[in-house]
Amino acid sequence: MRLVFFNLTAWRLELLLALLVSFTAAAQAPPDSAQLSQRLLRLPEVRVRAVGPERFAVGSRRLELDSAVLAQYRGGNLADVLQARTPISLKNYGPGQLATIALRGTSAQHTAVLWNGLNIMLPTLGQNDFALLPVGATTRVSIQPGPAAALYGSGAVGGAVLLNSDPDWRPGFYGSVQADAGSFGLRGGSLEARTATPTVAVRIASSYREAQNNYSYVLREARGPVRHTLRNAALRHQWSISPDVAWRVGTAGEVTAAAWLTDTDREIQSGVNVTGTQAEERDQSRRLVLGYRHVAARRQWAVRGAWFEDILNYRDGGAPSNSRVRTTRLRPSAPPRWASAAACAWVPKSSVLPRWSTAMARKASPKAAPLPLPCCATTPAPACASRPTCARRRYPQAWPRLRQPPAWSGTCCKLATIPSAIPSRSPSPPRPARPVATARPP
Repeated sequence: MRLVFFNLTAWRLELLLALLVSFTAAAQAPPDSAQLSQRLLRLPEVRVRAVGPERFAVGSRRLELDSAVLAQYRGGNLADVLQARTPISLKNYGPGQLATIALRGTSAQHTAVLWNGLNIMLPTLGQNDFALLPVGATTRVSIQPGPAAALYGSGAVGGAVLLNSDPDWRPGFYGSVQADAGSFGLRGGSLEARTATPTVAVRIASSYREAQNNYSYVLREARGPVRHTLRNAALRHQWSISPDVAWRVGTAGEVTAAAWLTDTDREIQSGVNVTGTQAEERDQSRRLVLGYRHVAARRQWAVRGAWFEDILNYRDGGAPSNSRVRTTRLRPSAPPRWASAAACAWVPKSSVLPRWSTAMARKASPKAAPLPLPCCATTPAPACASRPTCARRRYPQAWPRLRQPPAWSGTCCKLATIPSAIPSRSPSPPRPARPVATARPP
């Protein structure tokens, strides 16, 4: 009897455990399609327009500083903002002195600084001094750590700092005045004004700063601790002015013009054990940018031209060292794929496999299935029309149904015929024509 009771009890425990497991699985089972369809939400269409590296930089880590954050540092330079608002390491030797950046363990030579998409690295130094970049000339600062050389050119192994002066199309007039004061003779201020109409947006910003930097320090000598005062470390003056103008041309075009003029006169401080130095440096920069941007529903492109002039005058008691560098740049940019209503796909050299736009193919022929461009991925452009065998080898099933081989036209690899020439496996019978109604005689 004890053995039978034990077997009966064990059977009840197994049944209870099985019921519990089935109930838990049913409770955790995903909802079926009927339940999902009841919670389905239809979102409105969103169109994102971008030109240049912005469309490729999405997905990587970026630090953004908008105009609300930059408004607190209008009288300072870019080094002050990055030290206060970002975890980036900067080497700063005082107000107005040399300030360099280090991203991901690299040096200042491996970080690119771009203003409105153009690199402004000083050719004479091979790096950027962030103390020479006032904040008032920009409305948005983006920092992208990591190897961004593929997007922003050479010199961006450690990362890139993007300075943009985007136009503000909010109607009305806006102005701000800011004054700064601090220890050791620090004085400065900034002025900003903007206005906009439906077609024109104008903004102008200026800033001024100076500092004595005559702070004291204690140096231990043989006779004991001695207090000294730092000499020859003053920021005599630093001013900047930056006007920006944007003009809308029609419904898809925009012309932008921006200037950035800076002048910095400073003394170069020496080490605590070095006396008698009289080094001084004056840096002047003149930057002008003119661009046009066209953004439409199916195509977008932009072109920018710039003229830079960087002047560096250095003197340390002896003969001065003067340098003047002038740079002219032209930068066109276009998206990686250009689509038009003629069923033509523009494919870049860096693409791995070009794709046929499904929406274009269905618009051209609703019954036709999209077909990848057969020749551009494996064959160079000049040989695309002369070597249709690559399409036969790469797509053996689709090639016999294609009536005409692909043709090469300039930088556009397109099919000579729309894929409507490819018949389906089970063609449907033709529909009978609808009878035409005729008017009855009275």
